[in-house]
Parts: sequence; C-alpha cells; structure tokens
Amino acid sequence: MCNNRHSTERRDTMQVCLNGHIVNADFHRHPELREDFCECCGEETITNCPNPECGKPILGNLRRATGFPLESRHSAPNFCPNCRESFPWARKEAAERLEEDTKESVDVLQRVFSKFHLMVQKLHTRRRGKKTLEVTDEYDLQDLLDVLLTPYFDGINSEESTPSYAGKSARIDFLIKEEGIGIEVKMTRKGLTAREVGDQLIIDIARYKEHPDCNTLICFIYDPSYKIKNRHPLIEDLQSQSTDALKVVVFINPS
Repeated sequence: MCNNRHSTERRDTMQVCLNGHIVNADFHRHPELREDFCECCGEETITNCPNPECGKPILGNLRRATGFPLESRHSAPNFCPNCRESFPWARKEAAERLEEDTKESVDVLQRVFSKFHLMVQKLHTRRRGKKTLEVTDEYDLQDLLDVLLTPYFDGINSEESTPSYAGKSARIDFLIKEEGIGIEVKMTRKGLTAREVGDQLIIDIARYKEHPDCNTLICFIYDPSYKIKNRHPLIEDLQSQSTDALKVVVFINPS
C-alpha cells in the first residue's frame, strides 16, 4: 500500500483577475466557471505567474483524488511560491498603501511648514532673556526643521547623497526613506532672487528623479522677508516638473 498522502491529493489552478479577485479556484475541475475578464472589476484574468522566467500555475483549491475538498482558498496569494515574485494585485495594493501613507505624511509636513514662521517668531521672545536659535541661513533652517520633524517621523536621514547629475552630486536635506519622501529646503536672502531659487530647485529636482528611494519631493521655501513677490507662478513652474516617477510639491512660508 502506498503511504504517500500526496499521491491521493490534487492541487487545482486558480484563475485570478489582475486586481486580485478570485474568478475560479478550480480552473480544471470547473471549466464552466472560467472567465477571460473579471465580473467585479472588468480586469483581465490570469492562471499562471506572469514572471516570464517562471510561469507556474497559481495554486487553487486542494482536493483528494476522489474529489473530496481538503482546502478551499478564499483569497488570492500575494506571492508565487516558485519564484517569490509578488503578483500584480499585491504590488498594486502595496503601491496604494504607500500612496496613502505619503499623503498623510505630506499633510503633516504642510502643517509644520504653514506654522514655521510663527514658531520662529515665538523663539524670539523667550522667558528671562534666555538665548534662542536665530534662523539666519539655511543651516539654521535645517537644524530647526530637524527638531520639529523628529516627533512625526522615524528614521529621517539628513544630508544623504543624491545620484550624480551633470557630473556633480549633492546632498538631500532630508529623506524619509520608508515613505519615499525627500525634503529640500531653501531660504531667501539678500541678493538671491526668486528666479535663482527656482533654478536651484529645478536642478535639485533633476537629481531627485535619479534617487531610487524618493518618489515624492517636498520643496520648502522659507521667505521671512517676502522677497518672492509672485509666488503662484514659481510654485506652478516647480510642480510642473513632476513625473510619474517623482511628484513635486512646493510650500512657501510665510504665505
């Protein structure tokens, strides 16, 4: 008598749409349930791993050779057990989660940036004449932001190198690596025109587009002396540099 239990079991193939809806978990046993497109969302269906180097069937329900069910699958797997590549629906879900996390983080950054000048002003009126931090240049700006952002984000990397652009590399002011957010800060000063600020940031944006861990770039321009008169054209020009690989968002404070 054969004692190998696997000889009495049959694993069927699962038919799944690209959004992860199960169309038929018994593709071979129930051919009448096969569909080329999902009834729920209209997406195309697949039965095999889309990795061209793999192509193994997606694992469906498990039954005995007699047809008795041993395991019924109610959700599509996220990874192929053969090549370990994630399936399209798992990648899409991960991208949606990242997008939602990024949106929440951008909202937090907007709140910090919108109150930044007010916080700087409050530092000027300390009790009993205590010394304070004067924000006179971009180094002061970065130091204060580093402190303000610490409660909201874990693992903020500052002064990380960007990939080379036009033969030169630079430093990222801040990188929230987990969420793929880079932060570049500028502070206006005497002799630095709005056009020069814009030109500097356009070069920075080009560098960030080459960075593998950055898909959203926040440009924060601190303009305490209101040197930038026409702000909307500058914001629109910089944000128009966005691509599918890098979204650019610009904040100027005080507004």
